[in-house]
Amino acid sequence: MRSISLVLAILLGIFVPQAAQLSFLIQWLLAGMLFFSFLNLKVSVKLISFQHLKIAFGSIIFGTTLYFLLKPFNENLALATSIIALAPTAIAAPVMAKLLKANVVWVALSTLTTNLLIALLLPFYVSLIYGIQSQVSIWILLKSLTIIFFIPYFLALLVQNYFTGILSALNKLGNVSFILFVSNIFLASAKSSHFIQFETNESMPIIILISIFSALVCLISFGFGSFLGRKKNSVEHSLAFGQKNTLFSVWIAITYINPLVSLAPMSYVLFQNMYLSFLLYKSKKNENP
Repeated sequence: MRSISLVLAILLGIFVPQAAQLSFLIQWLLAGMLFFSFLNLKVSVKLISFQHLKIAFGSIIFGTTLYFLLKPFNENLALATSIIALAPTAIAAPVMAKLLKANVVWVALSTLTTNLLIALLLPFYVSLIYGIQSQVSIWILLKSLTIIFFIPYFLALLVQNYFTGILSALNKLGNVSFILFVSNIFLASAKSSHFIQFETNESMPIIILISIFSALVCLISFGFGSFLGRKKNSVEHSLAFGQKNTLFSVWIAITYINPLVSLAPMSYVLFQNMYLSFLLYKSKKNENP
């Protein structure tokens, strides 16, 4: 049902490009989504290991390599593929780890580590690697990241530790985080649709290639993560490296690059959910041979 909701949100955005006028809400919806997600992310930083750092820096190396490999062919294709490849671990990854009976704490630590490190490094990355300093300063991006990521994270920590009554009430709100996620997918789709129809002359083959490369990045990411974890921790590493915080990439693309680039993370949402559905099916099949 949730996968269908994501498809419907994307389709609705395509057919209602006028909603692009509301795209300024994306950062606030993302901040709200992260706040609700962080409320139940309880891990100790003392458990962070070199393996978690390897996931974070591996994503950055992967994204950088793809950018320079594809840049000679098409700048937008290179940016789109790169921005999703270097995305941090998804906030929902620990939930999937639990469903697959993997180490939830390890995956949760990867979520925390990769999101913090990539958020801190991204302002410099956008300027030094993508060369977009003429459009956005490091300080403006840091300010935005503070609103999007750090304030929700520290507010969630305060609620967790000092306002248990409020925490209990917020947890009863149910699927608020998912509703915010779907709303952002709709707005991002509308923004991309408006950009393609009225603001760019980019050819349709490049637009299709962005989706194809998103699928390839998805398969490579899950596969390479599994390789990093070997047999012992293959599922945990696969989720940490492959299940991406796509909305983080969508926001960066729309706000600081161009809406066309956001097609990659939005496509990745669909491919990622298809792959995760396959993993769940495979896991249940192994339980009931």
